[in-house]
Amino acid sequence: MTYREALEKERRWHKRALTIYLYHNLMLLKKKHWTIRDTAKKLEMSIGMISESIRLATAMIDNPELEKMKRKDALKLIK
Repeated sequence: MTYREALEKERRWHKRALTIYLYHNLMLLKKKHWTIRDTAKKLEMSIGMISESIRLATAMIDNPELEKMKRKDALKLIK
């Protein structure tokens, strides 16, 4: 299963955010000049959605309680 397929099957926002975060960081390890734009293109998503997802996943590392919230509420809390 590809990352894109995993994202299409997953309906929970926090799992999608973590999948995007993991994919992006794995690609950064493989390719020195990998960018959010590259991740967005590869996953066929907007740059804004990728950026938000990475921010949310990073925040969840410090505050796992965020995953119990709605995505929009978690975004408001981390801004």
